[in-house]
Amino acid sequence: MSVSTDMVARRAQRGMGFVSLLLLLAVVVLVGGTALKAVPAVFEYMAIKRATTQIATQGTDSALEIQKAFDRYAAIEDITSIAGRDLIIKRTPNGMQIAFAYERRVPMVGPMSLLFEFQDSAGGK
Repeated sequence: MSVSTDMVARRAQRGMGFVSLLLLLAVVVLVGGTALKAVPAVFEYMAIKRATTQIATQGTDSALEIQKAFDRYAAIEDITSIAGRDLIIKRTPNGMQIAFAYERRVPMVGPMSLLFEFQDSAGGK
């Protein structure tokens, strides 16, 4: 009797099964694939934010000059989602405020896609 009890105890302690391992692997692949597709959109947003912040600290007073400066940054940083003409530029008592808002659609599989809605501002508030 003790032999069958030992076999039952060993069987209960076998660990993760093959099906569980496959399910875990599928979840990791799904999350990893989504992250790999999303990272470039987030990096581009960070580049846009960095460019607008740097332009706002330069103290330029002309909207046209701000747009041209952003287009120069966009060419260097490979920013394709927005251009200088898409910036929302307002004069405030504290200086020029540069804002932007845009959507970025990242295709996933078939008809599925991720939609990112980015918006931020830099400069005089």
